[in-house]
Amino acid sequence: MRLRRLPGRRDHKGPADTRIDVCSVRNARRTSCLTTPTATPPSSSTRGRGLGPTTRSATNRSWRWPTPTTPPTPTSPTPSGTAEATTATAPGHSLPPRPSPSRREWSSMSSAPFAREPDLQRLVQEGYRLSLDNNWLIVHHVPYVTATHTVAYGQLAYPVTYSGDRILPQCAHELWLVGDQPHSASGQPLILASTNPREIRPGLSANYMLSSKPMPEGVYPDQYAKVTEYVRILSHEALALDPTVTATPGPDWDGDAPQDDVFVYPDTATSRAALGRLNALFRGLKIGIVGLGGTGGYVLDQVAKTPVAQIRLIDGDRFENHNAFRAPGAARLATLQAHPFKVEYFAELYGHMRRAIQPHAEYLQSTNLNLLDGLDFVFLCSDDPHGKTAIITYLEGHQTGFIDVGMGIEEVDGRLTGLLRTTTSTPDHRDHVHLLDRIPQGAGGGEDYGRNIQIADLNALNALMAVIRWKRHLGFYAGDREGFCTYSIYTNEISNEDFA
Repeated sequence: MRLRRLPGRRDHKGPADTRIDVCSVRNARRTSCLTTPTATPPSSSTRGRGLGPTTRSATNRSWRWPTPTTPPTPTSPTPSGTAEATTATAPGHSLPPRPSPSRREWSSMSSAPFAREPDLQRLVQEGYRLSLDNNWLIVHHVPYVTATHTVAYGQLAYPVTYSGDRILPQCAHELWLVGDQPHSASGQPLILASTNPREIRPGLSANYMLSSKPMPEGVYPDQYAKVTEYVRILSHEALALDPTVTATPGPDWDGDAPQDDVFVYPDTATSRAALGRLNALFRGLKIGIVGLGGTGGYVLDQVAKTPVAQIRLIDGDRFENHNAFRAPGAARLATLQAHPFKVEYFAELYGHMRRAIQPHAEYLQSTNLNLLDGLDFVFLCSDDPHGKTAIITYLEGHQTGFIDVGMGIEEVDGRLTGLLRTTTSTPDHRDHVHLLDRIPQGAGGGEDYGRNIQIADLNALNALMAVIRWKRHLGFYAGDREGFCTYSIYTNEISNEDFA
């Protein structure tokens, strides 16, 4: 078999005659705000995929705490002088005891988000107003002194660390203030505050980081100790100006209603890296993946970790041994013995971490192109070219963007070589696909690839090229808008062409 020469490219042995796009990205060390204890049925070698139900995709998790359903038993007010052990004090501060618990009785928290977290439940019982937003814990209604010598109420916030769906108790000593620079009652800026902006979510940012490290451990033993200590530091100065201020007005507050999330467990990777604004680009999108034999599985592996609203998988093939050696993860023997459809296998596998994956065990052809309806973007990962003309025409007619991937591999002198291809087509940039024949729609794939040579690494690379290009199309990554990209195994070069 001869390697099919791709349009506009030299082959793997020819001299370099195209522009090479080499990007070197230096990983920057960052300081974490937490320490974690933390057409025609395709050939058997390449076929289609499936989809998932629409859910609301949001990262805002705020709740309204339930009010008691029966009148609370009268209790004597706790004297404001009642104190508990402290873990740290800011230099130069002589702090009063922690604020007294709220006089309002706490009702059952069986359905509350903090019901299983004793230290957070204790904060709520004492009258603190808490919420979770984009996996940040936010303490509302915290009094502090501003530069104008007045008392204002701000919010204290910091990202929490999860183990599964449980919030871990131990946490780092830093947190952030949503508000102005805090001052002492005498008008001096508090030395524990430094300018360090941090986005909590789109529309909510903090400008100041507060740092009061407990000694000698350097970390707070739990969320309760951390929150109460910082509240004491700020409210101490505010109380000197206005003895009526309080940080514990009671647990009932008018926060946003909880919203469904596409993820089964919290996405703390986004909150830890403060990428909430960028990740919002994915919300609400419906993505299709056609073909899950090799490259498509790795596309799913990446797309599943974004908060897109729906992933539709389309493929009529079953998952067999050779697929297991080209797919992400490790399939169990019992799974292979059950001989499931590929879309069902992947939907169940990635259903462990997210919802809204909808499988369609069908080959995509002219009679069922309606499976593509309503999608915002489609990845075409099938190497069978016979039905692509109808698929491409349908997507273009519905103004749907798509990326088609492919590879041409051959054995030369006992070694494998060839090219990987990524072709991008968007509503405002499609001419190159047809004028330059950027998507093969004639003869099928090469026989070397068809005989199932184990090249999972090339499947993964081809998928990553496609997903990165999609993310640049959305504006998540910066970069040019090339319509055609190839990677040469022999020269280890990436070439970009057909710019918009």
